[in-house]
Amino acid sequence: MNHRHPILSLLALVALGGVSTTLYAADADDRDRIYRTGNASYILGYVISETTDTVSYVTLRMPAGTIPIQPQHVRTSELDHIVYYGMQSGHWVKGQEDRESGNFDSAAEHFNQMVTLGTHEWEKVYGSIAQGECLELAGHFAEAAAAYDVVVKNYAGKPTSNPPIPPNRLWLDSLYHEGLCLAEAKSPDANKVADRLEELDRKENLLGSQSRASAIRAGIAASEGNLNAFLDNMKKVTFNPNGSDHEVWFTFNLYCAETLRLIFHQNKEAASVYRNLLSGLGEDVSKLPRVSLGLGLCLMDHDRSGALIELLKLDLMPYGSADQKCEARLNAARLLWAEAQAVRSAAGMKNPSKAQFVLQTESSARFLAGAASEGPAKNPNVALAHTLMDTFGPEPVAGVPEPAPAPKPPATQPGH
Repeated sequence: MNHRHPILSLLALVALGGVSTTLYAADADDRDRIYRTGNASYILGYVISETTDTVSYVTLRMPAGTIPIQPQHVRTSELDHIVYYGMQSGHWVKGQEDRESGNFDSAAEHFNQMVTLGTHEWEKVYGSIAQGECLELAGHFAEAAAAYDVVVKNYAGKPTSNPPIPPNRLWLDSLYHEGLCLAEAKSPDANKVADRLEELDRKENLLGSQSRASAIRAGIAASEGNLNAFLDNMKKVTFNPNGSDHEVWFTFNLYCAETLRLIFHQNKEAASVYRNLLSGLGEDVSKLPRVSLGLGLCLMDHDRSGALIELLKLDLMPYGSADQKCEARLNAARLLWAEAQAVRSAAGMKNPSKAQFVLQTESSARFLAGAASEGPAKNPNVALAHTLMDTFGPEPVAGVPEPAPAPKPPATQPGH
């Protein structure tokens, strides 16, 4: 998520054609950075509002008592992201750090502090959305829905006013995420959100509202264990991986892949969705670890080599949380150990090259399991790694031959 600066009481003032003169008497470097799509340079200014139509901003600090200046605008369709003054420190940075390290509850609390204590619109909107995402990742779906609802209730704009005030540009996605979280929480209110989105499609022809409604219907079907309804609604969703749909495209397809894998146990189908995600990420490499991990876990039951490639990728990436790497290492260790035992049980130890392969593969499995056992204390895969290591037995000492298997007892003769 990209999120940034000054707004709250300004929405009403913008509608009147003026901007408060006291909000900009601040340091010279307290400006926000507005990035347009496909342009590495940025506009320096003070963002007034982000709506579905435009981003409004002023470029000068206005001393108190001077005449308000008219805002300038960037079309939302041309916007890439905004970096708000204040994102370089405080709860925003701490929340991002906790999220990246997998401490989702702590991250959610930092973002909640932004919402509670913040004085700018970006802190309320971006903080609520980031809080909702972290609560969602932590599995607290009802609480996540409540966080998204802060944006849904307070930043819907005023379409009937004169002139109309459009909603915040992140409002529609907040409504969608709220509905999907309610579906995962098995709340009947998820249907109400889907109904509202379908009404927006019928009455206002709001672009993307029908796809978001179908996505929520898919979530409701998944919560009911109805695979056919889930797949039917999934096919109706047409998010574009490029442009403004990228985030919602990613989150919905990741949700579908993990639902197919974890709820419906359709690993081959889930792997196909994960692969589509990989092909559509482009330069958005920060999302690679979660996709590669999911794909690797899907492939374990029918493509062990492919699974190993995906799982071992996580140790080569600059991204990925300690929890994700712990799970990847544990499962890579399982695969390597199973591969070594398959060769060993096929009398592979009689062949010197195969015997060397077995010992090297077992050594790699031990190493990865040991690394997983040192993962985050609260991660359940840490205990599983210790259990796996117990099954390995002692590591062979270099130069010392392995003990020969105990001879089988002689067969008992009939009558004895």
